[in-house]
Amino acid sequence: MSTSNPKPAEAKSSSRTSDKSRHERRSSSSKTIVDRNAPPPTSSRSSREHSSKHAKSGSSSKSSSSLNKAKLLVDPAPNLSLEEKIQRTLNGETHIVSYPGTSQYSQGAPSACGLAALNAIRIALDNTLQGVTGVDLLKLLSSLDTHVDATAICAHWSSRGHLEPDSLFNLPLFQQAMKVYDRHDKLVGFESFLSMINSLQTADNINDVTAALITRPPEIVAILRIPLSAAKSPTPSKRDDAVYAIFDSHSRPEHPSGAGLTLLPSIAAAAQHLTALLRVNINTRSPGLSWEAQLMSQFSAHLVRRAEWREPGEERRTRLAAMYEANVGLLHGMEAREEVTRLRNEMTEWQDKVKKLERELHHAHSALDSKPKSPAQTKPEPEPEPEPKKYPEGLSEDALLALKMQEEFDAEDQLLTELAAEEPEQNKNVFDCGVCFESFHMGALAPMEGCDHKYCRECMRDYIKSKLGSRTFPILCPTCHAAKDGSQGNVGQGLVEIIGLDEQEYATYVELSLASLSTMVHCRKCQRAAFVMRADLESETEITCPLPDCDYKWCQNCNKPIEGEEKHSCDGTTELRDLMASEGWKECPGCKAPISRNEGCYHMTCTNPGCNSHFCYRCGALITQSLEPTVIQSAVNEHFRGQCDMFDIPVLSFLQRLRGN
Repeated sequence: MSTSNPKPAEAKSSSRTSDKSRHERRSSSSKTIVDRNAPPPTSSRSSREHSSKHAKSGSSSKSSSSLNKAKLLVDPAPNLSLEEKIQRTLNGETHIVSYPGTSQYSQGAPSACGLAALNAIRIALDNTLQGVTGVDLLKLLSSLDTHVDATAICAHWSSRGHLEPDSLFNLPLFQQAMKVYDRHDKLVGFESFLSMINSLQTADNINDVTAALITRPPEIVAILRIPLSAAKSPTPSKRDDAVYAIFDSHSRPEHPSGAGLTLLPSIAAAAQHLTALLRVNINTRSPGLSWEAQLMSQFSAHLVRRAEWREPGEERRTRLAAMYEANVGLLHGMEAREEVTRLRNEMTEWQDKVKKLERELHHAHSALDSKPKSPAQTKPEPEPEPEPKKYPEGLSEDALLALKMQEEFDAEDQLLTELAAEEPEQNKNVFDCGVCFESFHMGALAPMEGCDHKYCRECMRDYIKSKLGSRTFPILCPTCHAAKDGSQGNVGQGLVEIIGLDEQEYATYVELSLASLSTMVHCRKCQRAAFVMRADLESETEITCPLPDCDYKWCQNCNKPIEGEEKHSCDGTTELRDLMASEGWKECPGCKAPISRNEGCYHMTCTNPGCNSHFCYRCGALITQSLEPTVIQSAVNEHFRGQCDMFDIPVLSFLQRLRGN
């Protein structure tokens, strides 16, 4: 909010008496936000002045000599006490509260961010039942005990699978504490977060604590709106007299050793902080569609408030502990089901491997049975043992040893000669894998499309699974991809169908195949997006919104909207021709400039510099291009004497012809 004469407020608690100055102070809270990915929205004049003053006083500004702090969204300000941080937040600054050892990772739960965030909301709602509101509630949420209590539940979910928000809200501990009253599903951005946070303040709950569970895969955080005035007024004020707190159980550069509670003085500051925290830039310039970018560019927010039946007089404290134990039991049951599913998938993989080995063994036996046996493999008939060879008498021991070694050498040489003769026959049905470099029968070959490189099925199955896990498409031949010599070998659909993928992996392959043929089109009118065939989009110059309930049309080249059925040109030439035709205008035959005749004769002179064209406005023909008066007059008389009338009035045209004669 900008004013004509903004004045930065002093950092004193008594300064909260003026509504106007308080709003100015809160709007300046963006000074502590540093977006890692994109520039923040333009700040107002009062925000810049207030930020400049704090930068001079050193209350929350970054040190110009510190490179590490320049990357932080919020200055941790370790030298300030908790009371000082809360007081400065009330005066329009942004601060963060964190305690070592309180993150979800400290509980051995890398995927329990949803549990911690929703538990922090529950703690806030439970304390409002005990009459804790306003600044007192803000101090309680910023305490070490609250941080420990919020993340303690994470110890009961050690699985690496993330819990969906719907599953979390169905847990008894949260189901009895809160109620979802709205939901937002939008693209990550300042305006989207601003709209979502504004929805936390309604006419029904302006003096109640409300919160939102924000999911931007794979992370979940919570934002709480804490009203500073608990007195309910019959005519609620439109001004938002509240502080916003963002609870994040992950380790961040601002709070590397524990969970963080970011205290923000205004809606704009909270929206700007969420934008910088949750926005992720992913390079989508690859030929295939990046599904990660689409998933991580969206968020969903479940807006909650205290359950309607939960009034201070009806709170059942004795049941809360039992309900917590039941909640832990359900979490253990869900974790056990996750483990059972994992073991079943692992057993299925082992069964597939056993079947594969059996097939390869069968192919190997078949190949050996069909191969003609060499003389060395044919079982000879039993022959009598040869008699010991007799050596000449009188030889020394050295001579006898030399003769025996020569005989052994001759026997080995004969055997090697026979094996070398059989080698071409054996190599016809054997190949060397390009990954593990072991020799396999041709029955274990995983053929590539577009190249002659050979791999065994086991290596190629692992390679395809790794590429599908990273959502890479198309899956190129490993050797071709490493060589970068222009060869284009790739894994075909036929190989994928027989390589031994499970149902989920094959579904991922089909999904990526379809995505390579389609692209996303975003409509600026209805603010929605849909997938269309890539070839159809590239062949069209005019795009119509693919959604059935929207008829917005725009030009693919210049993105300008197209109204009705009129023809469109990016430079406006088509529209100009239609206007000239409807108004009866002519264009200069020399420089093509549009010219309109108001009155007088049909002899028109173009005034564009360097054109010097004289033409007839009745037929549009060029009469002459000259600066010589005699040449011009002669050409004009000749044209209007025989072809066109020079005036609309017949008498004047007759007189012109007589004068020309």
